Formats: sequence, C-alpha cells, structure tokens
Amino acid sequence: MAVVAGRLARWLLRLRGGGSAVPGRVALAIAPAFLERAVSRLPLGVVFVSGSNGKSTTTNMLTAILREHGLEVFTNPSGGNLPQGIASALLADVPLDGYVRGDVGVIEVDEAYGVDLATLLKPRGSLLLNVQIDQLNRFFEPTRVVGMLRSIAETSSEFVVVNADDDSLARVGADLAAAGRDVSTFAVAPSLIESAPNGLANVEDLTGVAAGALPVPSVFVSALELQSAQLTIGGEHVRIGLPARGLHYAVDAAGATA
Repeated sequence: MAVVAGRLARWLLRLRGGGSAVPGRVALAIAPAFLERAVSRLPLGVVFVSGSNGKSTTTNMLTAILREHGLEVFTNPSGGNLPQGIASALLADVPLDGYVRGDVGVIEVDEAYGVDLATLLKPRGSLLLNVQIDQLNRFFEPTRVVGMLRSIAETSSEFVVVNADDDSLARVGADLAAAGRDVSTFAVAPSLIESAPNGLANVEDLTGVAAGALPVPSVFVSALELQSAQLTIGGEHVRIGLPARGLHYAVDAAGATA
C-alpha cells in the first residue's frame, strides 16, 4: 500500500510539474518502517556518506566505482538526504513487495538525521567527509556536527572511512581505531598541501591527536591539474578526471576510492 500510494503521489506531482520529497513523506506516513524494510535484503548492506560538504558528489563517485565493479547499487542521486527524500528515491526502484533489489545501498545522509537513520538502517559502513563552519543558523556550533558524525560512525557495524586532514574527524577516527574498529583514511599529500600559499599548511595543529593513533591514509591526492587529479593508492598512481576545477573534488574522489 505504501509503495502504491507513494508512486501515485509522485505521478500526480509530475503532472503538475513538481517533484520533491512528498511521495516519500506519503509512504512513510502509511508505513513508518518503509525505509528499513526496503533495504533489509541488500546482501552487502548499506553505506552512509555524510559531512558538511561534498556529500552528493562523493555519493555519485562511490556509486560509479561500485557499478564499474559489477555491483547493482541503490542510491539517492538527487541529493534528497532526509528520510522523506531517501524514501522518494526508494519509490523509484522498489517493487510492490517493498524490498529494493540490488547488492548494496550507497546513501547520502544529512548530518542532523544521520543518527536516527543509522539506528533504523544499520549501515555496514560510513564515509565521513568534513566538518565545516556553515549552516550555523541550523547547527549553532561545529561541535554538534562532530557529535552527529561520531554517532553515525559508532553505529556503523563494520568499517568507517574518515578524512585524515579534517581535525575533528581525525579525532573520531583515532578514537575508533583505538577501540579496535576498522578505520580507513584518505588525505591530500603533504607536498601538495605545502605548495599552496594558504590553507592547511598554515594552520597550527591543536587537535591533540597522537602521532600514529590514526591509520595511515590508504589514498592520497598527490597531484592536481585543471580538471584532473592524481590519486596514490597503495603506492600506485592513478589519473582521474574531475567534474570541475577544484581540490575539493579530488578530495571527494579520494574518499570514494578509500
């Protein structure tokens, strides 16, 4: 019933030239357990992608990588990262029995809703990108975001991937690694950071993360050109194209690869 009602709502909205998360809201109103039921039969489980910025780009990159490896992936490609948006994305794929088909789910999640979604969907792993001072009208202070992302990581059952260059996430990763959790990291190569006239190389490290506490990055951004970058993965160099100019796109690609 929830699938039928949600699809009917989507069809009516499209007739009027709209879209939005209304179909997902309808499905969740009828069947509050729609989300967890829909992904419960994915054999490889669900991976969450979250952070202040770069979620949609990284989600699309990770999805593309997994599909190139022959996996059938469910994702929420349009950036609908709230519960109703994810439900709307599921309505496009799920059969009438309510179970999405495929091997794995790669789901972009909003930081504020990530904790509740992690409790519901029980992610196998999480990829955490960054914590930036934005949306202060919503979160008030960055430490709240750090706490949200930490909770997502702690709820992930098998692995966590964090940005080693982000001071806050480095602390989260170090704490989880010290507790015996499977933690992987990605970063920008020191030589590339130091070549920039401003930025990370000029910031004093006040994190208190002990040397060696965080696993060595498995993927580095080692070179950057206009719309391409070089990733170093286990000592091997791989040249990749980027969707647009900017180091942040290369960092997103490193996260998706890690």
